[in-house]
Amino acid sequence: MTHQEISKSDATLILLYSSPDELNITKIAKTLRMYSGNASKLINKLEKLGLARKHKGIKRKEILVRLTRRGKRV
Repeated sequence: MTHQEISKSDATLILLYSSPDELNITKIAKTLRMYSGNASKLINKLEKLGLARKHKGIKRKEILVRLTRRGKRV
């Protein structure tokens, strides 16, 4: 059996899919052990692919992320 690594994009999709609620970028970054800026770039990539959507949260400067229907199907 070979060991295959999953990409950060795959890990983010899995994280978002397994969460019952939206996640903020800081939570995603901490969970995936990366800087918030890198997590933000990753979410932007997923958003361009139509897999995730982000929007402003209630708290100041908070950005929430959720999967789109397409993202849930992947």
